[in-house]
Amino acid sequence: MAILSASALRYLQELESCRRAQDGVLRKINKIHLRLGETDVIKAEKFKEELWSRLRGFYVEARELAEREEKLAGHCMQEIQTQLLPGQLPPLKQKHEPSEKKRKVKTEGSNRMININGDWNSPSPSPRSRDSPNVVIGEQVSARVSPDDAPADEWILVKVTKYDAEGRRYWVVDEEVGENAEPRRYVLPAACIIALPKPTQSEANRAPEYPPGSMVLAVYPGTTALYRARVAGSPRKKKTDDYLLEFDDDEEPGVEGLPKRPVPFHHVVPLPPTHRK
Repeated sequence: MAILSASALRYLQELESCRRAQDGVLRKINKIHLRLGETDVIKAEKFKEELWSRLRGFYVEARELAEREEKLAGHCMQEIQTQLLPGQLPPLKQKHEPSEKKRKVKTEGSNRMININGDWNSPSPSPRSRDSPNVVIGEQVSARVSPDDAPADEWILVKVTKYDAEGRRYWVVDEEVGENAEPRRYVLPAACIIALPKPTQSEANRAPEYPPGSMVLAVYPGTTALYRARVAGSPRKKKTDDYLLEFDDDEEPGVEGLPKRPVPFHHVVPLPPTHRK
């Protein structure tokens, strides 16, 4: 069995770092597009030049990252091929034009670790994890997929596919990927997983109640990403009512204050004490 060289491992690490940066830029682009889609044409025409400059800057950054990703992928292929025997070289696939990667709207669903020898279809020892009884194999959870040394935390919705009770690790998959792309899979410690409340009346009665002014982590409407937000408005009348949230950095040009966005209670979880904005 061939062992990857130090240079090959370095290129792989740089490639993963580049992809994490791409994910962050694409979320910012999608967030602006979502805001524009919710704004009528007359109001959108009054947006300041600053918004359009930011959007253009994000697209330029996304293009540069895509070009860097292609170069790093080429370096990785060269390094790996030098360590394979001629009969082991896989056939080259036809190159396809890259398509724009976006997170899908209203889906059911990186500490980024790649398990080379893992079996993603292996059954878990138990359908319900022992130390996290609210997490069931096959359901959605919120997960921090950014590395521990990242400047900001990245939380997204993922589906649990396997659980290792002894190591307290979760195998999860991010099913929201671009066209013709493979789902991204992660192995994460239990500390990076937060169970979501179930969208049922009985679960709503057991879900935490967040009074106005509380800081929470919530799914931004129309995305599968979670951001820090403040509970706004008056207390909810029913446990199943949506929360009205003000998301950080969600300013709208020409509008005073942050918009109050309704978010279903089962897409709101406690804000981790160590959360990095």
